[in-house]
Amino acid sequence: MMTRQILLFFIHVLMANGCSITTQNQIQAADFDIFTGTDYVPSKSYNLIGNITDKSMYSVGECTRECLQYEMCETAIFYFTLQTCLLYREKNGLGTRVSVSGQTASMISMNNRNPAVTTCAASGQGITLHENQFIYSSNQSFAFGILTPKWGIFHVGAYGSIGSNYWQPAGNIAANFFFQLQGDGNVVLYQPSGGAAFRIGGQGAGAGAPYTFSVSNTGELVWLDRTNQIVYQRPP
Repeated sequence: MMTRQILLFFIHVLMANGCSITTQNQIQAADFDIFTGTDYVPSKSYNLIGNITDKSMYSVGECTRECLQYEMCETAIFYFTLQTCLLYREKNGLGTRVSVSGQTASMISMNNRNPAVTTCAASGQGITLHENQFIYSSNQSFAFGILTPKWGIFHVGAYGSIGSNYWQPAGNIAANFFFQLQGDGNVVLYQPSGGAAFRIGGQGAGAGAPYTFSVSNTGELVWLDRTNQIVYQRPP
């Protein structure tokens, strides 16, 4: 069985310019497929870059975190009974399935290794959000970003998974569109060619840059100006 999941975990970072110069929780995520209920033997042609055996390792999530720590890791295999996590450079399709009844292993295949998602973002020179990159509300009920063909603000489900579209001010999009949260306060959806597809607004609002962008716990994308005042939000 294959399932698609988004793994969330927390790190601490220092944020400024409206996020306040304090320690904030920043959420990092990885979009990945998990193939469960099977046993895989890696092919000799695949490059093993990590072999972690730890008696405290009990979950696929822990093995996925290990893969995230290796920049070149694209696929991991977690053996439940051995509490072993094997990390490989190659993408997907590892080895041969030799047992279904044993249900002793899961194969983890990375789709998007390093989406930049956070609960607070200061504009600076501008912030780019590509597919599967989101700004989450602090209660993790809403997220702003792109999940093609949908874009805008989404409901968030269990474990941070992106759910149904909550607010999308224009039509669906194709692949490789991206958001730019610009230093001048404007939030723009761009086509792959670089042309603007839709302007959400906010340019020059309030006391001006630098701006901070966040998502409220009730589902609005919120702009704060340099004085840390809310000066714009969508939907209104």
